[in-house]
This record gives sequence, C-alpha cells and structure tokens, in this order.
Amino acid sequence: MDDYMLNYYSLMIDFIEEFKTVQYKGIPLALFLNLYNLMGHENPFLKDKSFRYQLKNQVNNPNEIQQRLDAIMDPIISKTNKHSNGKVMLYDFVLGNDTFLQYLDPSRVFACTSGDVEEKMKNYMGDTSAIWNELSAESGKLLDQMNSHPIYSEHGFKALVFDRQFPAFLHCLYYIEKFFDEVPISCLFVGTTTDAFSRILCVAAGQKGIPSICMQHGLIGIEESFMPVYSTKVGVTGNYEREWYRNRGVPEHRIAITGHPKFDWIFYEPRMPLATFQQIHGLDPRKKSILIATEPGADPMLIHDFIKTLYELSSPEILLKPHPHEFAFQTINVYDPLFHSFPGLKLITGMQAHDVLYNVDVALVVEQSTIGLQGLLFNKPVLFLKNVQKQHPLYVADFFDGMGRFSSSNARFLAAVAGDLISPHSVLYHEYHNRRNEFVSSRYPARASMKTILELIHHLTGSWYNHPVNRPFSG
Repeated sequence: MDDYMLNYYSLMIDFIEEFKTVQYKGIPLALFLNLYNLMGHENPFLKDKSFRYQLKNQVNNPNEIQQRLDAIMDPIISKTNKHSNGKVMLYDFVLGNDTFLQYLDPSRVFACTSGDVEEKMKNYMGDTSAIWNELSAESGKLLDQMNSHPIYSEHGFKALVFDRQFPAFLHCLYYIEKFFDEVPISCLFVGTTTDAFSRILCVAAGQKGIPSICMQHGLIGIEESFMPVYSTKVGVTGNYEREWYRNRGVPEHRIAITGHPKFDWIFYEPRMPLATFQQIHGLDPRKKSILIATEPGADPMLIHDFIKTLYELSSPEILLKPHPHEFAFQTINVYDPLFHSFPGLKLITGMQAHDVLYNVDVALVVEQSTIGLQGLLFNKPVLFLKNVQKQHPLYVADFFDGMGRFSSSNARFLAAVAGDLISPHSVLYHEYHNRRNEFVSSRYPARASMKTILELIHHLTGSWYNHPVNRPFSG
C-alpha cells in the first residue's frame, strides 16, 4: 500500500478521533463521514508523502486500518443478540433485495430501499434540532482549536461537514435507534457501507446487539467502497477478498465466504434460447459472436485496436455492452467513433448480462468488471483488457491477474487469443479452461450462495429463516 492510501486512512482515523466527542448516545457522528466523497481521488494533500505526519493519528501499515477503527467501535458494540427470533432487515442500496426475498420467509422480513426507507420509518422520526444545538457547540469548540489544520480549518470543509452532513447523520441515527428499540430485528443485511446510512444502520444495530452482514456488492474496484468494515460480518465472494480484508486488519472470524445470491441464477435459472438472442440483435447464426463489456472510463482506442485486429483475423459478430453507469451518466457517446469505424458493431441495451453471456462464444472485459466473473462462472472464454495507464492508488485492479496471459494490456494479442478460443479444438482453448477452472475454484467457491447465507443467519441468530415454500439450492 502506497503513501496515498496510508494518508487517506490516516485522515479517516484522525477525523474520527478528533471529533469523537460529538456523539449521540455514545456513537460519534464522525464514524459516518465518507472522506473520499469530500477529498476526491486527486487530492494534493493525499499525494504528499509527508501529509499523515502532520496529523495526530497516523496509519503506517495496512494491517492497522481495521484495528484502529475497531478500537473506536468496540466499546459501542453490544456482545449479546437482543432479538434471537425477530425479523431479518434488508436495506437495498446495491444489495439486491429480490433474490433474498425469494428464499427468506416473507413474514419474517423487513425490507426497505434507499428510495422508501424514510417513508417506512416516518413514525420513528422526531425533531433533533435541540440535540444538534448542543452537538454543534461541541463541534465548534473543537474546530476553534484547529485553526492551523490543513483540512479541518478550511471554510468549505466546515460548512459541508458540520452544517450539513453532521445534522443529517444525527437525524438518521435518531430514528434508526428508535426503530431498533421498537421493532424486533435479529439480523441486518446491507450491500455496502460506503454510504452514511448503511454505516448508521450497522453501528446502531451493533449497539443494540443486532448482528449485521455487509454483502460484497461487486468486485473490489475502489478501495474506499469496501474498507473499513462496519458490519459484524462481511460476506465475500472468495479467497481473494478474504486475503484482501485480512491484509487490512479485518479478523478472520468477521469474514465469511458466501458468494452472492445474485449469481445463483447462473447455475440454476433457465436461459434465453440462442435463436431468440440472435433474432433480437440481428445476428448471423452462421457466425461466432464476441462480446465486449466496458466499464466507465474505458479507453476506446484500446477497444478499437482489439476490434480491428479481430476483423483482420476473422469475421465474427461483435457486440458492445457498456456498463449501466455509462448509460445512466450518458457517456456512451465516447464509443461513437467505434460504430463509425466498424459499421457491423452492435450495441447491447436493455438486456440482462446473463442472457448476453450465455449466448456469446467469447467475452472481452475492459477494465475490471463483475461481468467478467459472471462469464467465468458461465464457463465461457473470457479475456481481460487492462489499461495500465489508468491505474490509481485508490483503484484495485489485480483481481483477474490470476488468469495469467489471458489478462493483458495488449489489445492486439487478446484479439488473436479471442480468435483462437472460438475453436474448442485449439491447444490454447484447453490451456484457457485449465486456468479458468483453477481461478474459479478459488475466486468463487460457493455455488449456492443463498443456502450458505441462510446457514450464516442461523449461526448468528440461532433461528432459521427459510421460505416456507421456496427452498435454498442444494447444489
């Protein structure tokens, strides 16, 4: 871990320690601030190797990160489960409630989303202005002592954090704490703790003795989206993530290899027929098909080199599937030159990734994407195109390095490999599948994630929450 990330974590711990007396019922509001959203990924302070030595609290080794946070949180967290037979709470902010609801007893679930949670909890809300007046005075007193601090003394920082975010944290913490007092919850599931509300849920639940599980919502791509851990357990996809968390000081007993229920359909659900897929996209059934799946910030020139080389070697159908965020933020126009240069290139829109992956012959994943793991689980030939020029200390980009030479920054080389993998009789095809089988057995060992999760809930609560009709997968 380089100085940039050590500076980032040092600032995070320093902020919590410096403002931990600004608290509600023993819980510091500083726990809930996501500094990455304020600092960005090009902050000059974090780039300065000596920055953390200007702080009172320093993180100098990766294995200190979780330990330092736990030292603050452990006195808050209760060691006993308040409700051994209450409901399972699902908070869907990149969690994927639908799959959970399919296999949990619906009478024993409280499910909410980022869009409806306030409506569902309106009866627990109250006026927190008087409480904030007291906390504001405390924070003001602390800020007065930090006039020379490189970050906390900035007017914009003070206005955003202490005038806007801290009062919002208090508002949420107030009604969540009251909700947990009045509604028997035995276990909490969240999809991430990068957002303040999920952090508040986990910490408030922990104070009440309610265990929480944060499911890994995607491949570890941006460091701050996955660390530190605020939940009782973190549910990860495989051994790579287990080691990643352990290296950052997360104890082994808090890491559970669960897979994710959203991948269970790969092994158990029906598929879209190939003929239907080909008809929808106007594909020539006599040709092989190659999918290119992109991520935000993908380099169109690397993709251009891949397609150009591929067409020089063969004439497959090529489909481009941008990431959903590229549609949401209307950035897919960066690929317009590709469609101009290659008129036969087809854009995939409005179709589930599993229907596409199941019906193509080869996939190229640009950058690091969950769709690459899905393709491997489908037992499809998947290649990984890396942009080494884009790498940043915050970005974790080595997940697919275990695929050996099938993960490369050389677009032309991968195009040649793609052409070879189309044939199941090539020597390279067998080399690839040996590598793929070894990779998947370590990276995603749980083929029935929901079954594993039901067992984890039972371990944490002593109660079974299986749906009375739908049963978890047995394979």
